[in-house]
Amino acid sequence: MNYLYKKGLLSLLLGCGLAAHGQISNEGTLTVTENTTVVFSEDFTNKTAGTLSNNGIVHLKQNLINNGGFTFDNLLSIEAITNFSGNTIQHISGTALLEIPHLTLSNAAGFELLSDILVSKHANFANGILNNRDFGGELTFEPNVSLSNVGDQSHVNGSILKTGNDNFIFPIGGNGQYH
Repeated sequence: MNYLYKKGLLSLLLGCGLAAHGQISNEGTLTVTENTTVVFSEDFTNKTAGTLSNNGIVHLKQNLINNGGFTFDNLLSIEAITNFSGNTIQHISGTALLEIPHLTLSNAAGFELLSDILVSKHANFANGILNNRDFGGELTFEPNVSLSNVGDQSHVNGSILKTGNDNFIFPIGGNGQYH
């Protein structure tokens, strides 16, 4: 089943949750408020006219195509967690930047990064290797970003960018080994 959210504003209210099954496309404004969890069990496409504002928790179980706004409210957001947690290789693609304060990567099958991600607060490399070396995506960390769980089974296979001049250990590896 395919779902298309189009025009208008959909706001998920405090304490609510949403689980979607089937391919999901967004052409409107989708706001995930604090203390709210949304699970996309199938591919999610954020179209050019679409905006997803994540101030809660978003779980992506399949592929993401982001051609619109994927952001958060910097003044409100305490959580703003985006969790990629599938069971098969997840493709992260699209033409627009993903702005993610708290990124969690938890998929033993791994990730193929074809687009750009900007992480502003924390990246949890729970499980799975993010490959941008073969796919051209760019992963950027802002100043004072913290990292957790980086290791042989959870790192970046490729390059990353880091802004600022704070101390930082780059989560880079290759051939299944963290360097």
